[in-house]
Amino acid sequence: MVTKTFSQKGQALILIVLAIVGLVALTALAIDAGNSFSDRRHAQNAADTAAVAAALAKVQEQDISTIALARATSNGYSNDGVNTVTVNNPPGAGCNGTLPALPVGADPNEYIQVIIRSRVNTYFAPIIGIGTLSNCVDAIARASSGCPPVETYTIITLSLTSGTGYGFFHDINEGSLIINNGGIYDYHTSSTQAFKAKLGTLTTCGAIKVVGGVNLDQPTHVTPLPTTGAPPWPAGPGDPFAGLPTPIQPSPCIDGTKTVDWTFSPGCYTKIVLSAKTYIFNPGVYYIKAGGDFTATNSNITANEVMIYLVDGSFNLTYSTFTKTVTWTPPASGDYAGISLFQARANTSQSTIYSWSGLNLGGSIYAKSTAKFEVNLRQDGGVFNSPKIVVGVWKTMNSCPGCTVTIGDPLQSGQPIIELTK
Repeated sequence: MVTKTFSQKGQALILIVLAIVGLVALTALAIDAGNSFSDRRHAQNAADTAAVAAALAKVQEQDISTIALARATSNGYSNDGVNTVTVNNPPGAGCNGTLPALPVGADPNEYIQVIIRSRVNTYFAPIIGIGTLSNCVDAIARASSGCPPVETYTIITLSLTSGTGYGFFHDINEGSLIINNGGIYDYHTSSTQAFKAKLGTLTTCGAIKVVGGVNLDQPTHVTPLPTTGAPPWPAGPGDPFAGLPTPIQPSPCIDGTKTVDWTFSPGCYTKIVLSAKTYIFNPGVYYIKAGGDFTATNSNITANEVMIYLVDGSFNLTYSTFTKTVTWTPPASGDYAGISLFQARANTSQSTIYSWSGLNLGGSIYAKSTAKFEVNLRQDGGVFNSPKIVVGVWKTMNSCPGCTVTIGDPLQSGQPIIELTK
């Protein structure tokens, strides 16, 4: 009898071939999946940087879509049909089809969303009918000016029909006026130039609202642009110091003209005249009776918790020697807490303050009927740490091209906030 035997030769080869096919398939899957994962990571980075760039553009009042699309393109994701880049402000539905959750009480308009949908060509997956893989990523950034969350006006001009023909006048050559802690409300009713800005830059951390008309020589130098047709008096912010009591005149009243170093005490003065020396004012209210002014020329002044009240005179700081310093803070308590200068409500006298690096004038200024409250830039770096400046007419002038004066503490407000939130 013949016995047949079956050889198992070649079976190992078949197993090896099948193993190789499996390894190739796994390798192909790893390559295509790896490419998709790498694209997703790069797309997320592109969306993050585009959202942050758009947020910065928003606080700089530039076109956020243009900036975001350009940044995404520079990172390899053009809005070209192959990839889709969407910019939303406020945010819309994200990759998961739902609206993003924002913090309670947040302003949606502060948030910019960038969504990138990308397609990745595959190398091996077409064998099983998958020619491309898709990714969707999104990023959200917040852009806040850092300004007060509600309408706040740092400068309020109360003159309705001043002889100057305007309520707010700004002409500082190539200099800058920066208001960190609020905007401007101008009650003047002139239809052509209630608010007048000629040369120089004006930047406020809040709205500029004007009852009358606006005259701007350089509109691009005023940020934000003023809006006209604001509610006339007595609507709007009105007079925030309407309830401030009038100081009672002490007695006796003495002459405050000093040509030597001197320390003053609160009380009544016929006038205060300071001439190129060093002066200290003790805390309290300084009442300057009818016919008297407060005038300081090239003097060092330290006035802590001090308010000046002027019955019908003017307040003048005129300096040509810029090594001098003025450091002034308002009373911390009592009826006049926070007020450094109070011109009587019927006082129409013009007051002038020169601004230079040694000026640090704190406290609010109340001169509701002044014919003109003028700030004259003489050197870079003057600071008014004033929560409110309520005057009849405001005028900013410049004898120092390129100089800057700042109103409001930039450490407390006015600093833009740019942050990636998602």
